[in-house]
Amino acid sequence: MKAQGIAAERQVTVQEGRARYRVDFWIACTRGDIALMLGADALPKNKKWRGVRAGARDAQTIAQVRGLIAELGGLKSFSVGQKREHSG
Repeated sequence: MKAQGIAAERQVTVQEGRARYRVDFWIACTRGDIALMLGADALPKNKKWRGVRAGARDAQTIAQVRGLIAELGGLKSFSVGQKREHSG
């Protein structure tokens, strides 16, 4: 993600109700977030974020993520030290 200019947190745990999911990349966007999971069997679903299943360096995945970022209003910017929330 970094090489593609996409700011993403790695290895993040997100929660929806009582269920917890470990996602490979978390991409914070203005109107929602993206949970990217590599080789996942099941994707979490939430109204506040979208789950994406992907191959490690798949060009189609990068295009899909870029499309979702645009759809969700672009990347969210954070000030230094600001805490990010990852729950549904």
